[in-house]
Amino acid sequence: MSESSDEPSASDPIPQSENGRIVVPLWRLGWYFFLIALTTVQGAAVHMRRQVVNRRKLISEKEFIESFALAEFLPQPDSTFGLAVHVGHRVRGIPGAIVVAIAMIIPSFLLAVLLGSAFIHFHRVTWVVAIAAGAGAAVCAVIGATLLEIGRKAVMDYRDLLLIFIVFVLLRYGILHISGVLLWIAPIALWLHRPSRHEKLHGMIEPPGLVPTLGFRHFLRKKSYQILNSERWGMIVTALVVLAMMGVIASVEKSGPVLLGKIHGTIFHDHKPDKEQACPAIPIKLPESGSPSAFPIAPICTDLVSTFSALSVCAFGGEETILPCMQRASVSHHNWMDKMDFLNFFSLSFIIPGPSMLAAFIGLKACSPFGEDWALVGAFIAMLALFVPNIAVILAAAHSWDWLSHWRWRPSLGKALLLIASGALAAAFMFITESAVQSTASALIAIACALLLLITDLNPVLIILLSGVAGCMFLG
Repeated sequence: MSESSDEPSASDPIPQSENGRIVVPLWRLGWYFFLIALTTVQGAAVHMRRQVVNRRKLISEKEFIESFALAEFLPQPDSTFGLAVHVGHRVRGIPGAIVVAIAMIIPSFLLAVLLGSAFIHFHRVTWVVAIAAGAGAAVCAVIGATLLEIGRKAVMDYRDLLLIFIVFVLLRYGILHISGVLLWIAPIALWLHRPSRHEKLHGMIEPPGLVPTLGFRHFLRKKSYQILNSERWGMIVTALVVLAMMGVIASVEKSGPVLLGKIHGTIFHDHKPDKEQACPAIPIKLPESGSPSAFPIAPICTDLVSTFSALSVCAFGGEETILPCMQRASVSHHNWMDKMDFLNFFSLSFIIPGPSMLAAFIGLKACSPFGEDWALVGAFIAMLALFVPNIAVILAAAHSWDWLSHWRWRPSLGKALLLIASGALAAAFMFITESAVQSTASALIAIACALLLLITDLNPVLIILLSGVAGCMFLG
């Protein structure tokens, strides 16, 4: 059969791969995922399964579940993107993965550039500020819900809680980068969840308890199990506990001993005045419109690449887990923006379909003092720096996934990464909350969004849009 056309004629047999699956032309595979990117938001694996398994029949249900497991196992700035790339690899190999990655990125990047440029120009307008404040309050609820979902899967006993708290402290106060947390905390978490311990806990009939009376212990355990494993009441109780813990930490930070304030000032260098430059690497004040040099944003692009390429391979659990490091690099280290700008861009990244484009927003803002053309270049470079290493990791792991599926330590490694992701999410939740909740009205909006997420099945994007409208009404 001639290879000059992607479409087989009626008389020719339908081309098939070695496993019997129909060969999908690359252009058509890219078109499928281009449409998926326009109709999905972050974490919308259910919609993707409906498209690639039920409607398009690109892969089987079993293969999709295996791809989903790999996407959750690997570092992923965006789970939807990682899953799509692995599905493309299953369908057409490395060319399919690259085509799918491009098709997923293009619509999201174009929308991010348009929306980000508009926000940079109009971000000081009163009603825009109010809408952004309302959306930021909703993002607090979304991050909190993600923290509850992942944390409840990760915690088995008090030692897991202790590790999550350690990760929270290390990232919250900038003591370690996320890569350093993985280096030092992951071995401890692996030892706690080693295969022999899992087997021992699985075979235990009566786990150890702290209450001396056996009957009361059984009663307490039964009631706690009924409450905490209830789909709605369990989430509400856990949310109240998490909020109480965050409140205690916030109180200690604001009115604690003087020593804590000195440590906080040493870490964040609060005593230093704000720099006039957009990037400390440039020793002069940046011009408002362009620069006569050939590539004036070269130092900023170097910082963008070094920052996001390193974070790309550390994002176990999603982009939210590297959020404190992204905020610290963008606000405290390079001075590309302030805290509220970062929060607003993070909120915008939630309402754009397809993969998260927070890195593109940051690159756009960092290079905007040089003009719109250079801002577009900065957004493109930051986006590539975040997603290209992730694609390389997915393709490298795809060939060895069958071997990893039989690895005895794989569940232990997954559990360890869940613990680190929970601590990182707690740090991100604390940062988002202290930045977004600045008044009683914004706190009420955040609480209302949290209740909607816990007791309804509304799409998080719809909740964020509704909270933006509420912000325009009550925060303007």
